Amino acid sequence: MEWLNAIWQGFQVLTPAGIQPEYFWSTFLLIFALVYALLSKVKLFGEELEEKGKGINAIIALVFAYFTASSAFATIIISKMAPNLGMFLVALLTLVMVFSFLSENFENYKWLVIIISIIGFAYVLWSAFSGVPGVTGVSITKEDWGAIIALGIIIGLLAYAFKK
Repeated sequence: MEWLNAIWQGFQVLTPAGIQPEYFWSTFLLIFALVYALLSKVKLFGEELEEKGKGINAIIALVFAYFTASSAFATIIISKMAPNLGMFLVALLTLVMVFSFLSENFENYKWLVIIISIIGFAYVLWSAFSGVPGVTGVSITKEDWGAIIALGIIIGLLAYAFKK
């Protein structure tokens, strides 16, 4: 078990100052996986460069994950959001399974699931931000509405891009 302790100390050395190693590495792995999967799906470098693109996607995902996990605020938010998000995703999966068993045509319930997903994700974000030190109440300003609209546009563009 000494070797396991040595590995953990190595991880602690690689962790930026002021951030708990558990939060840093869990955030790092989560962001790396999400960004790499997104870049692989988008095929940013085209079909002909797919093999080289995998390595470049990995480098981009590593850099993005490191910079995100190096932010103390981001690690706190993600660590507070993960348990609620996990429970929400399990409930959503159960809901989708129930709808698919009850109806032969799942398309009828597609928009209901999307609306429930948006409401549930908003709740997860709200609960994550409500307990963070330095955040005194959640109020939505004009800049926040602009960011929400921009995020909606980005999500819409991504949904259009992934549409078959």
